[in-house]
Amino acid sequence: MILNPKLHKQASFTLTANVNTKQLLQVIYRTQHSQVKDTSDQPKIKVSSVISRMAFFYEKIRNVVEYKEEYLLRKEAIKRILRRKTVIEGDTKECQAAEISEHLLTELIRGGYLPNNQLPLSLIDEVAVIIKKYLVIKNIAAPSISKEISKDLTKRDLREIRDEIAKHNQLVDWLLAVAASEIEARLSQDPVLNQAIKNLYEYLSKNIQLADQQELAKDLPIQIYLSINRNFAKLDDDMLTFILFKYYIADWQNLPENLWPTVAKNIEKIRNVVNSQLRHPLAEPLDKIISRYAVAVSVSLELLRQDPVGIYTSFKTDPQAFSRQIKKICETKYTKAKKLLWRAAVRSIIYIFITKGVLVILLEIPANKIFGAEIEPLALLFNILFPPTLLFFSVLVTKVPDENNTEKIIKLVNELSFEEYKRSEPIILRVSQKKTSVLRKIFNFLYGLAFIITFGAIIWLLTIFHFTWVSILIFLFFLVFVSFFIIRIKKVTNELKITEEKENLWRTIFDFFSLPVLSVGKYLSEKFSKINVFVFFLDFIIETPFKFLVNMVEDWTNYVNERKNQIG
Repeated sequence: MILNPKLHKQASFTLTANVNTKQLLQVIYRTQHSQVKDTSDQPKIKVSSVISRMAFFYEKIRNVVEYKEEYLLRKEAIKRILRRKTVIEGDTKECQAAEISEHLLTELIRGGYLPNNQLPLSLIDEVAVIIKKYLVIKNIAAPSISKEISKDLTKRDLREIRDEIAKHNQLVDWLLAVAASEIEARLSQDPVLNQAIKNLYEYLSKNIQLADQQELAKDLPIQIYLSINRNFAKLDDDMLTFILFKYYIADWQNLPENLWPTVAKNIEKIRNVVNSQLRHPLAEPLDKIISRYAVAVSVSLELLRQDPVGIYTSFKTDPQAFSRQIKKICETKYTKAKKLLWRAAVRSIIYIFITKGVLVILLEIPANKIFGAEIEPLALLFNILFPPTLLFFSVLVTKVPDENNTEKIIKLVNELSFEEYKRSEPIILRVSQKKTSVLRKIFNFLYGLAFIITFGAIIWLLTIFHFTWVSILIFLFFLVFVSFFIIRIKKVTNELKITEEKENLWRTIFDFFSLPVLSVGKYLSEKFSKINVFVFFLDFIIETPFKFLVNMVEDWTNYVNERKNQIG
């Protein structure tokens, strides 16, 4: 029998967890084994289960027409409820904060965003303090402008009045978005996630170095932190704004009431600084680097949560086991991502069918009749079926990451977790240089040429098939809209990819001519989301009376129960 000369070496090989990995394992262990306080005797926030089913069904319908990412739905619901209670219904007085808080938490429970009969009543007071803070700032920074507008109305430029109204509304919406983000942060406290973010920030802040443009170095730490939260914690701009509030205003979450007016008076300056950080030139190059590490942390965290003690022991007893388990986690996440992709696709197809059907009934057919254009049934059918079909087949051919991707994830996990794999060289961050004016003009010309060729070819093909100009416009609208939709829903699989796709001539040509379609789709999606007819209809026509009815039925149910208890 011939022994493998490397056998002894393999047996003696062990993995040494670094300080960050040990701290993360300790936090996971403490969280999983901490004794839960007995709160059975404490009063809880409770709602009627029958009423909750009605509200839950409504929330499902509304979430379909708003097409937001699932992990943002609760935060968006909080923002929507705050807007309705403070703007639409006009509950803007300081003394209303507790009432708004109670309504907010009750509606979140009814909508299935929070558990029923488990949250303590004291949470109402905690959330009320947050709401009160933002209401005070809003009432000082953005007071009602109706009286100002009514003054010297005939002497003032209508454009000036319109700009004032828009500025006022934007500020109010911005403050409510930050308030919703702070409430969401309070409701979703996760010490394990916080420790993972802290670890990744410490590691990357030590290893990332700017190659040039050293004038940006002062913003590098906060930009790294924002990028980690954007790519790993999946926070949107609203929640990143809340992080920046904490960054610029010391002890923001516990700020004394006497300092709230000072913040209100400087709110525009704060807003400008926050927006400059969100649109910082370091954001894009950092995202390219940190998105890869975010995938690695997400995978390793999922494994460590399963058995922190057993996994830590395996570092010495079976070092290869860790990589094998990481590989299994990757395969599981790929399968889950595919399922989420199809779920998002189904939601999007339903949304497209609804919007398309409404446009055909309300716009396409009447417009063709008004302008004397002959309605072509086949063109109409094609116009209805093509957008969801395009989305369906795009999702069908979407591939999950391969083994090469998994190997690179394992490599990054090892780099973040063990002393044996620690990085020996810094990560060089390069900020793309601005193109010269001549070169930019050439690129703009080529992009414009691609725009003309792409849309010109589509219009030419549609005219061959006897599309009317109204049908062509609607087809183009849904083509660019669905194209951008496809990019958005594919994020669920693309976010797991850390390998770069191989470039080839045909892909470069395809990207060149598809870019105009995607660019217009992104623009229209952003604009359409702000004027979403279905969301407007639900918010202003349906939701307020529906919630009033729900509250009334809830009060009636409570009254009946009280009377029944008195009789019993």
